[in-house]
Amino acid sequence: MSESAALFADPRPLAIAKLMLAVAWSVGKLAHEDVLKIQKYLNGALRMNESDKHSFNLYQEYAIEPMERRRLSRRFAQTYTRPEDRLEVTKQIETLLPPQGQSMRKTMAVQEIKEALVEDQINLMRKVKYKLTGTPFPAKITDLGREAFLQDYRSNPLFFRLKVRYGDTFTDLKLSHRKVEKLSLEMSLVSLVVYADQILLPEELTLITDYLMKNWELKDLAAESILTMALCRECAVEQIPAFCGRYVELSTYDERQQVYLMLGKLARVDHHVTKSEQQVLESIAQGLDIASGVRRSVMGVDEAEPALIVEQ
Repeated sequence: MSESAALFADPRPLAIAKLMLAVAWSVGKLAHEDVLKIQKYLNGALRMNESDKHSFNLYQEYAIEPMERRRLSRRFAQTYTRPEDRLEVTKQIETLLPPQGQSMRKTMAVQEIKEALVEDQINLMRKVKYKLTGTPFPAKITDLGREAFLQDYRSNPLFFRLKVRYGDTFTDLKLSHRKVEKLSLEMSLVSLVVYADQILLPEELTLITDYLMKNWELKDLAAESILTMALCRECAVEQIPAFCGRYVELSTYDERQQVYLMLGKLARVDHHVTKSEQQVLESIAQGLDIASGVRRSVMGVDEAEPALIVEQ
């Protein structure tokens, strides 16, 4: 490859610049400071040839409408699939965000692009649910009538489903009845954090799976089964006090701190903590009696690069 070809081998910066222009155009006209920010990014990331310049100017001269903004986002997501690519887009388009409350259109445009970038992962949630419903469970609950199990199901849906799937002895999981109940409570809290921002990311699935396999020493299939059940049965935030109250009875103080740190890491996997995620985490922290230092750590207060808390 020649030196000139190498300079222009990566078209990603130009694609990111177009998404930045899409945000800038969301208010109906380009602001001078936005153009300067975009040009500064391009100057540091790409040496444009004539074709690149014409392509960029075409998007800069004519307004980008919402439908085209979405097409640009989806095209980027289909072309660049690495988590680093999505993080780079997020980082750059957020440089165009105005001071809080000054431009709702820009804020909504940024959020729309971020959601479009992970739309395939939103659809993944449907695939996960289909996988569960397409897998028959060996145990039956109809012998005594479903209503006889209503209270158990209501108080801890995931624990109930695990009993249906594995039986009361949980032989296949090689865990005691008490440990499986504790695991079900942890995963119920996990599902509440995952659902808080309404977006399921592949990094979240990886984090949860690793946690199940390392901390609970579960095999691949068991971890996948439990994760699937947890994500397919959304718990209500109103259940947090009850979940936490029972978990306190089953766990040590150190275990509660470690679980809360994991939940915080899950919320920050995309380097953002939304208001809804913050509220869920705070409610869980109160229920588990989490130390103030651990709470601050999760929210990024004490870190050099704190997590950004954004409106949801």
